[in-house]
Amino acid sequence: MFFSKEGKLTKSSRLPLLFFEQNYFRIFSTYRKFKSPFDAVRRLERWYAGLFRYVDYKYLNLSKQSKYLLRNRNFLDVGCGFCPAIKHYERWGFACYGIDISRYALSFVKRAVKAPLICGDIQSGIPFRVSFDLIACLEVLEHLENPDAALQHIYDALRPSGLFFATTPNLNSKLPWFPPFKDPTHINVRSPKQWEASLKSVGFSAYKVEAFVFVPLLWRIVPRLCFIATVPGGPSLLLVGWK
Repeated sequence: MFFSKEGKLTKSSRLPLLFFEQNYFRIFSTYRKFKSPFDAVRRLERWYAGLFRYVDYKYLNLSKQSKYLLRNRNFLDVGCGFCPAIKHYERWGFACYGIDISRYALSFVKRAVKAPLICGDIQSGIPFRVSFDLIACLEVLEHLENPDAALQHIYDALRPSGLFFATTPNLNSKLPWFPPFKDPTHINVRSPKQWEASLKSVGFSAYKVEAFVFVPLLWRIVPRLCFIATVPGGPSLLLVGWK
C-alpha cells in the first residue's frame, strides 16, 4: 500500500517509491488527463517537440544524417512512460526500446507504439541485450533513490561515442512558480554542479548541464512553435553526456 485513501504518500513509501502505478497517475501526474494511449503519445510528443528539436539539431546533428543510416542505430528510453520519445525517434528511423517501472503506464501505452517495452528498475540494470547509440531519460532521475546507479547502467549500455540526454528539475531554479518538490516523489533533486559530478563519476568523457524552461506557446496546434529557452536559473536541467 503506497497511497492512503486521501491520496497521500504513506510514510513507508517516501524512500524509496518504486511503484508508479495507477494511483500516481491519477493523483500527482498531469498524465491523468489523457483519454487514450494514442492521445497521450500525440500530446506528449507535441509538448516535448521543442526539447527534441533542440537535442536533435544541437547535439545529434540529425538534419545532416540519412534516415536510412539511422535504421542501424538503437535508441533506449529510460522511464519511457507514455513513450513520446520513442514515437519521435521511431520517425527518425531508430530501432527503439523502452523500460519503465510502471506496469500501469506500459499496459496503457502498448497499443500505441511498436517498440519492445519492459517493466524494470533502471537502478538494477537494463534488461535489453543490445547496446545503444542514444539513450534518453526524461523526468526520471529525480524519482530515484540512487540515480548514480542508474547513470552507471546507462553509461555501460551506450556504444562508443554514444549520446545520453536527460531532463530533471533544477534545485537552483530562480523561477518560484516551478517548485521542484511540488511532486512528493521528487526525492533526488540536485544542482547543476552535482549532476556534473555524477556524470563525470560514472565515466562520461564529455558532459554538459544546461538550465532551461519550456516555452510551449501554441504547441497544441503547431508543434513547431514549441521550443525551449536555455536560461540561467531555469526550472529544468538538460543533462548531456558522451561516451
